[in-house]
Amino acid sequence: MSQLKALLIVSRFTFLEILKSRIILNTVFIGFGILLVSYVASELSLGLGQRVVLDIGLGIINISILLIAAFFGVNLVSEEIQSRTVYMILSRPVERWVFILGKSIGLCGILLLNTAIISGQTLMMYFSLFEESLPVMMIEALLFMFMEGVIIMLISVIFSLISNKVLTIIITFSFYLMGHSARTLVEMGFFTRHPNWEKALKFYTMIFPELRKFNLKSYILYGPELGFSQLLNTGLYGSFYIGFLMLIACFIFQRKELS
Repeated sequence: MSQLKALLIVSRFTFLEILKSRIILNTVFIGFGILLVSYVASELSLGLGQRVVLDIGLGIINISILLIAAFFGVNLVSEEIQSRTVYMILSRPVERWVFILGKSIGLCGILLLNTAIISGQTLMMYFSLFEESLPVMMIEALLFMFMEGVIIMLISVIFSLISNKVLTIIITFSFYLMGHSARTLVEMGFFTRHPNWEKALKFYTMIFPELRKFNLKSYILYGPELGFSQLLNTGLYGSFYIGFLMLIACFIFQRKELS
């Protein structure tokens, strides 16, 4: 079996396996809930209905991606190891890097489908209530939220290979919170009286992914519009971390003792 064919098989099996968990059905119901809440909120918003609908929709998309990435990421490989199905797969033979890359691609497919469903329902409500064109940078915002979800998923996968599930979830959400708040805390001067803490936060933002870069919601709602170069830099920034984290995951799994 060629490794490319094995990669496609592992990716497809992972996608279908997660799909059977009915997570997408829950996503559809969440989307309908968004439609209802958005409609009621837009009617009570006194002329700010567009912002309310987009604010609620983008917020729910972000939360759903985070939860799916974190909780499915922590089980993506660890459950295969615990159930010992990983031994059967790797005996095909399938390279370890192919296995973990295929599993990750399968979960990325679920994240993409989740994003498409909820964003589609949000935009459907937006266009049905307001006769306006697609908000500026909406596509870029959805793409960056997806990239952020992939980064969170890979962080969860990496720590699931070296730690237990509870600690992995705590670490993953800590990365998420720090990725959105570290730079803001430095800029607002919360630690000016504690220079060591300030240096530590600056070091964090230099080494670890600064997830707030992927949040375009405030620009969509209030402006200004970001230039092409800024959007391109953010896309390259996210692509670099996705590739880098994927390499780390493959490296750790390659050397992990499965017995």
